[in-house]
Amino acid sequence: GKYILIIGIIAALGFSALLILIFLNPKLIYKLFNFSLKILPLKDKSKFEKRLQKLENWLVELKLSIKALWIEKAHIVAVDFILGGFTVFFHSLGLYIALTSITSGNYSILEIFILFIIMNFVIYYIPTPGSTGGVETLYGIVLASFMPGRFVSTTILLWRFATYYLQIAFEGVILFMTRTKEKGVST
Repeated sequence: GKYILIIGIIAALGFSALLILIFLNPKLIYKLFNFSLKILPLKDKSKFEKRLQKLENWLVELKLSIKALWIEKAHIVAVDFILGGFTVFFHSLGLYIALTSITSGNYSILEIFILFIIMNFVIYYIPTPGSTGGVETLYGIVLASFMPGRFVSTTILLWRFATYYLQIAFEGVILFMTRTKEKGVST
């Protein structure tokens, strides 16, 4: 579990640094592809050059959009950041409740919050097989080094049920009710 966490953290930080670098200097991608065009032996470089020109135009628009968002609409970014923090906190609160209700361990909410963030670093940047089964497996590997093994499956099942599957079921009921109401109005 420890090595997966380390790989996940390094990948997450590296990917985040790359994105920040690209946002600060969007022409960097253009320069990279332009350099590739010069050194790669391509037969028809005109198609690639046209795509490269489109990429350059898109990057200019991207830089303007980012500037508008971060400078002119900084309050929206701040609100989004705060709401994202609340979302992560409430998801980790679900894990905290599952852990403390199933195990006899004495965990602090801060420990679980940090653990949840670290697990998500791993999940978001290391490809996992399947839709959610791979996520639960990686959560299990990480949690197994954090708590007694006999509680891992139950904790993950309870937590994922409350924070993932229950939401899908609730949204399905809402969708069904909305569709039924729409059919009743149209007939």
